[in-house]
Amino acid sequence: MENKAALRRFFLEKREALSQEERAALSQAIVAWLQKSLVGYTRIMAYWPIRGEVDVVPLLQWWLKEGRDLFLPRVRGRNLDVVKVKNLETDMFPGYAGIPEAMGDVVLEYPEVILVPGVAFDEEGFRLGYGAGFYDRFLSRCADCRTIGVAYRFQVVKQLPHHDTDIPVQRIVCEDGWIR
Repeated sequence: MENKAALRRFFLEKREALSQEERAALSQAIVAWLQKSLVGYTRIMAYWPIRGEVDVVPLLQWWLKEGRDLFLPRVRGRNLDVVKVKNLETDMFPGYAGIPEAMGDVVLEYPEVILVPGVAFDEEGFRLGYGAGFYDRFLSRCADCRTIGVAYRFQVVKQLPHHDTDIPVQRIVCEDGWIR
């Protein structure tokens, strides 16, 4: 399956086939790994889960409760902006493609850690996204940030097709721990 579109369909169907109970249990395990690993950080950027992605909302709530800085992406044209979030219930609005995005001012500094969603990842950290290239363009500007792919274990494969413009994540976390 070298074709990115076919791979995307395969992994999206597999991810969306998870029951709510399976998704909740797997997401809870992944969030627990992240909570243990992110203790020393104060500034993270995450994502709002869509289409069966790992549900990191409990991590975001915990992060804010701890008084740490949380950032979420907001689509502007072909790029992602970084927006600081103070309250997940009042700071969100339907944005690009109906995906919840953060209201507020765009910040110019980058967070210490960026949690990156994906349709699939390979063992080298390359990701297969939805095909618009938002994260690759964004990550190309974040050389000093720690990047973590967030996925269910079945979304991590030995190798995915990638191009010179694709930016790999440094680590991947799934329900059974860390990869890379």
